[in-house]
Amino acid sequence: MHNIHFDNASNIFKKVYELVQQKKIASAISYLNLIIDNYPDVAATAYHYKGYIYFEKIKDFPSARKNYSKAIEFNLSYCEAYISRAVLYRYDLDLDKALADISIALQFQPDNATALFNKAIILLSMGQYELGWELFESRLKLYPRLTPSFLIGQRWNGMGEVSDKTLMIYTGHALGTSIQFFRYLPIVLKIFRKVILYLPPQLNIIAQSFGQVQIINTTPKKQQFDYFCSLLSLPHLLKNSIQTIPNILPYINLSQTYLLKWQEFLDTPKRKRIGIAWRGERQQMNDKNSSMPLMAMHPLMKLDADIYLLNKDISEEDYTLLHPFENIKDYTELFASLEDTAALMHQLDYIVTVDNTIAHLAGALNLNVLILLPYNADFRWLQTGTDSTWYPCAQLFRQIRRSDWEKPIQDILKLIGSM
Repeated sequence: MHNIHFDNASNIFKKVYELVQQKKIASAISYLNLIIDNYPDVAATAYHYKGYIYFEKIKDFPSARKNYSKAIEFNLSYCEAYISRAVLYRYDLDLDKALADISIALQFQPDNATALFNKAIILLSMGQYELGWELFESRLKLYPRLTPSFLIGQRWNGMGEVSDKTLMIYTGHALGTSIQFFRYLPIVLKIFRKVILYLPPQLNIIAQSFGQVQIINTTPKKQQFDYFCSLLSLPHLLKNSIQTIPNILPYINLSQTYLLKWQEFLDTPKRKRIGIAWRGERQQMNDKNSSMPLMAMHPLMKLDADIYLLNKDISEEDYTLLHPFENIKDYTELFASLEDTAALMHQLDYIVTVDNTIAHLAGALNLNVLILLPYNADFRWLQTGTDSTWYPCAQLFRQIRRSDWEKPIQDILKLIGSM
């Protein structure tokens, strides 16, 4: 390979990119080593790229850290390398080192949206909500497509006399995240004359709970509002801290029609009813980290209990794993909406789920939910503890080793067995 002629390092980087796309990882690393040996002026970039490959493609975190550190050694002002190493430290739950690296990156580039966003996630993971929510606004610059294009005008900054004004709130995030932040709507209703909520129709489940909010699912034909903001901006705009999270449950209420429908549909329970959800939302960035193999839930299926499936679109492979268990109850084809899912969940004794829409829906409904969390959990769950400030009805079961679900599942079995 080293006999191949390249005019400059730029062409080698292009070759590396092609090899990574083709999943020829070893060859890509060899080419990066070629750059490091022959082009010292861009060695920092090559080390940084190697760090990315080890982190994202190989999952070799010590090697990733070593290469990020070498990149910084070659270029002490390499902002992106500090950010990358901070992300790796956060992934390893070393939040102090992550914060230190992000702070250095921001010394070199104070307005770097990626650095600001990652600092927000670190602070939120540490429970430092006030500054964390403020910096979390950097996502608006980092991900501009999350803001619907029809929203033209003045973004609300949390200030001013607005008691005679109309606020348009948009979601733009995963369903579960939206459900988590709907809790702020009653506060906003006290501030504005009128609140309009633009959301996907799957979330119309909240219409029953926030009757004063006008819900729209399609782009309005004309501007009907004075201000707009993201649903996820509300904690910052309302100056929310970890001590002042609105957590009176339930804040989503179902109509009696759905509750009676599923109560009548199911037989009278003869033993415990347990709902399970092992997969998150595929479109969510953290889905691969938060989801778990169905096989890891097998110990739950051996309980003397009826096991209700809460995930829709179950794969053939998963159905094969479920087939031997006669206590499996699958009514997912009857889930026409989240209302159906929620009404079934109301009939269960326990809901065992990963971090997904089901977890947030169960929490918002004030149901008995047991949430399985990966080693590096999302910021909303903090990094330690078994309870949740967001959902007092929830109990958290964390991995103690990455990708190992055995311990949290065993802890859930002990809990259910003791009740």
